[in-house]
Amino acid sequence: MRRLPALLATAALAAGCSRADAPAPTKPVEAPVPAPAVAQPAAAPKPATLAERYPDWRVGITCQDDRQCDGALRCEAALCDFPSAMTGRATGGTAAVEVMGAGGGARFDLEVADQSWEEMRGLMFRREMAKGWGMVFVFADEAPRSFWMKNTLMPLDMVFVRADGVVDSVVASAEPLTLTPRRSTGPAKYVVELASGVAATAGIVSGRRLVFDNLPAGPIGD
Repeated sequence: MRRLPALLATAALAAGCSRADAPAPTKPVEAPVPAPAVAQPAAAPKPATLAERYPDWRVGITCQDDRQCDGALRCEAALCDFPSAMTGRATGGTAAVEVMGAGGGARFDLEVADQSWEEMRGLMFRREMAKGWGMVFVFADEAPRSFWMKNTLMPLDMVFVRADGVVDSVVASAEPLTLTPRRSTGPAKYVVELASGVAATAGIVSGRRLVFDNLPAGPIGD
């Protein structure tokens, strides 16, 4: 009976040695959690240039007038180039029209058709027009006018204007590629063509007065 404590002590010592000799438990290493991927916005595609959108038009060839140029190209400084109503490039001498009394004085730069072949072609073959631009036809006198949409690829507003600058009538959103005559209500000296819907937005209605700047001295001629 007296040896029992010694046995217990021996057992305890053995157990203690066993614990001391055993390696300390290690904490498992956790793999790092990857950060969630952040979606990068897709880069906006670079808009195509006019030359890329109209590859069949030969830009830069020499010319004497628009008749030597492809499509809607115009002869500028003896070279065929994209017209101002497509590029949106204005100069100090660019023709323009201002809408009077429309609650904001809308103003548009104008490409001028002042030759007979330009009157015949007008805005044909174009699929676009620069914002804030249009085309004006200048005639020798007031007379009833009639326009069509042959070879014209975009809908247009046609504004018929008297010699005193007062709007005679408006044809809104003329349908492309149609031969239906679009006629003025009364006589007109000027015809302004704008992108579809622009005339209404600018407050251009019958009786509204328009003021032109930098129109050519002479009317449409040969």
